Amino acid sequence: MFLPIHAAFPVSSLLLDENLIYRQFKSHINELHNCLSNHQHFKTSTQQSELLHCLDQMLDKLYSITALLDFLADHDPTQWATLKQQIQQESNQVIEAFNNSEASIKALQAIVENPGSPAERLVAQRLLESTPHRTSSNKKQNIIQQQLNMHEADFIHSLQQAEDNWYLHLHDKTAIAGIPDNILKQAADIAAQNNVSGYVLTLDFQDYIDMMSNCHCRQTREQLYRGFVTCASKASPNGDYDNEPVIRAIHERRSQLAETHGYENFAEWRLRNLSLNNGNDVQGFLVKLNKALLPAARTYFAKLTEFARTRLEIADLLPYDIWYVAHCYTLQSATHQAGTNTLQFPLHTVIDQLLKLLQQLFIFDLELIDKQDDNLRVYEVYRQKHLSGLLYLNTASNSVGHRVAKTYALQKQWCRTQGRQIPVAYVYCPLGSSNHPDMVTHTQLQTLFHEFGHTLHHLFSESEYALLSGIESLGEDMIEFPSVFLEQLAWEPQIIDYLLRSVPAEQRPSNDMIQTQCNRAFSLDLIHLLRQMEIALFDTGFHSSNQLTSTQSLMDEARTQCNLYATPEYNRYQNRLSHLFGGGYEAIYYLYFWNEVLALQAIARFKQAGLLDQACALQFKQLLLQSNGVDKGIDLFSRFCGEPTDIRYYLTTYGLTTNHQS
Repeated sequence: MFLPIHAAFPVSSLLLDENLIYRQFKSHINELHNCLSNHQHFKTSTQQSELLHCLDQMLDKLYSITALLDFLADHDPTQWATLKQQIQQESNQVIEAFNNSEASIKALQAIVENPGSPAERLVAQRLLESTPHRTSSNKKQNIIQQQLNMHEADFIHSLQQAEDNWYLHLHDKTAIAGIPDNILKQAADIAAQNNVSGYVLTLDFQDYIDMMSNCHCRQTREQLYRGFVTCASKASPNGDYDNEPVIRAIHERRSQLAETHGYENFAEWRLRNLSLNNGNDVQGFLVKLNKALLPAARTYFAKLTEFARTRLEIADLLPYDIWYVAHCYTLQSATHQAGTNTLQFPLHTVIDQLLKLLQQLFIFDLELIDKQDDNLRVYEVYRQKHLSGLLYLNTASNSVGHRVAKTYALQKQWCRTQGRQIPVAYVYCPLGSSNHPDMVTHTQLQTLFHEFGHTLHHLFSESEYALLSGIESLGEDMIEFPSVFLEQLAWEPQIIDYLLRSVPAEQRPSNDMIQTQCNRAFSLDLIHLLRQMEIALFDTGFHSSNQLTSTQSLMDEARTQCNLYATPEYNRYQNRLSHLFGGGYEAIYYLYFWNEVLALQAIARFKQAGLLDQACALQFKQLLLQSNGVDKGIDLFSRFCGEPTDIRYYLTTYGLTTNHQS
């Protein structure tokens, strides 16, 4: 598919047809079967190593097919969704073929017991852990996992059904005042499709935040809020889609799964290989952070309450008012301090300067080899004049079916004596807007920085095995670390000044405006942080217990710890937490905070050396971006910073002084 990659690799190469992709997939399946059948007796360490390399290479080829289909299905679901589902189903043959090869299982177990290298042991362990072996305990685990997968799929299906069946039909112009034009246009289109007049609002998450932040009509905000927080629950008008029984079933299966592995609860099992490796450690980290956040949040909330009363004539600040009031408060503060309320940058100038910044810091070169327009470019990545990767950068706002930025790792890196595979990354980050297509907001800039964190990690990772390569090479608890680190750089005035170097002075935002945007005043962040903390505390409590008495009582307890305002009794927000119950962040939701703590400590290390210090950036690259997947990420982090993890950098950055840490 991407082998070999050459200088004339065109954009159109991604536009493959279904038959070609399926033939490639079947070819890889056959290669894997041949690999297993040709290695029936793995008696020597050399034969065992050959098997390990063979499995790694075959599974990597299947990974590349799956990654490509993820990209294509996002790009055009109507064309690619069916093939993606078919290949996912047939991929089970890979697991079954491996599971039926007792010689392979024994060979991997022998490698774990007597590895040729730490990398061999780790790869063998990962292969064994991911495959249900033929023992009674493993068979039980397999059954439980299959049941759990079904429950998680039921959760997602129920949530989607509940969202699809909820709508708010409005006619009155005053009811929609303030809602962004792009959302209103979409709402008008939905109404027209259903042969009704006016506007039909839905519960798309990003639209929801935009509507709650901008809608002037309090009644509309209340209706949206109630629909959102009761979705997929009995408290919703569409109570047929209630996720409470599904959540209970998920808890039961996860507890059973942990028990079969010999752990007290699911959190203990899920966290076993992470830096904070039990529920008590996570709880302690969150409580310590929450104690520092809460006093500042209460101070900020008091300011919002006063602002709402005196400026917006809202006497009683309720949950459905908070996003709106916070947004208005932020706008008036920015306007007061800087004379304007929007910080925007020339889109293509910023992209070019960002690429220059990354090349300067992390010592690599980009060569533009193809482009359709300014929004879709293809680069070859060079290190020390050697081709080391391929990068697609797509910033078009309408090129992919969804609007969410994403980095697709289309091909992983690996390097062995018999050859090297270079990585391929496709960055999709929609920039600009219909009103200002050639300008990028600071929020969009942060997102672009974030995606480049994933991209650099993927492009620079160096491992002998594909299974240890890419963004997972630092460990699951640090997958987001490089991205959050770069995202935090987007707040630094020195970085923004670098991005605007080629912009004429009269077109640049004022220094006051830049400083206003880049100071660490909490504003909307406080609302977001407390909401994240509530979910993280709930997640830890939910997965640290084998006896689930009441999902709602656990959520109420988490809200009590983050006590900022009273939550309505009908709020069942946990019933829509797909991150926790659809698979992905269960028992590790705290990582949102953990990675930011690490990132801000790393930023402090850069500032000590000089924010654009190349020697510091080179050490960061060598230790944390070029990880071989064997060394623990948290140990590499401590070597870079010269000290263990410390939350004081997080507290200092956000202006939380010692008197906030009681």
